[in-house]
Amino acid sequence: METVELSEIETRKTAYKIFSRLFYYPGEEIARLLYGGVIGEWLEHILPGKEAERLQTWVASRSSAADLLEALQVEYTHLFITAYPNLPAPLYKSYYTEKELFGADARNLMDIYQQYHFKVSPHMTEMPDHLAIILEFIYRLLEKEAGDSLLKDFAISGLTDWLPQLAKRIEENASLPFYPSLIHLLQEFIRNDLSLQATQKSGA
Repeated sequence: METVELSEIETRKTAYKIFSRLFYYPGEEIARLLYGGVIGEWLEHILPGKEAERLQTWVASRSSAADLLEALQVEYTHLFITAYPNLPAPLYKSYYTEKELFGADARNLMDIYQQYHFKVSPHMTEMPDHLAIILEFIYRLLEKEAGDSLLKDFAISGLTDWLPQLAKRIEENASLPFYPSLIHLLQEFIRNDLSLQATQKSGA
């Protein structure tokens, strides 16, 4: 696949959007894009290394997009949807920062979303501190060309204090390599993105 060169801001927007979609419940479109190599090759392009290669290799080992979709849906349900309190790796910030679901962090995020007129699809039933929704909000802020200081502050307060705990739970409970690789790629991307913003702000 020929890699299309994107501007820095477009690369950042695309990354947050793709990561957001990958942490929602898997659907047919995502399975097709993964199995066709579009997402995997793009991840290898922006985050070269063993995790992107491992993810892409595992995806390519599936017999079809339908087989991939079924495997991802089973794994997603196992890791992220199993009835509380037995969720192996909940995707909700409040679970890690407050040891409860829909805690103060979730309510604070809802207030922030309203402040910036961010509305989740009415078909979406997830709570406001779900990882995919937080990532989608960052993507929306980039679309609105929000300042880097706002984006950095939100990313730090919304993501960095709990993603390592989530990654540990995914690693301990995953039966497939997809989500362990994905969460490590997300953490690497966020670290790089925050470092880039800091460098730009300092004028280096």
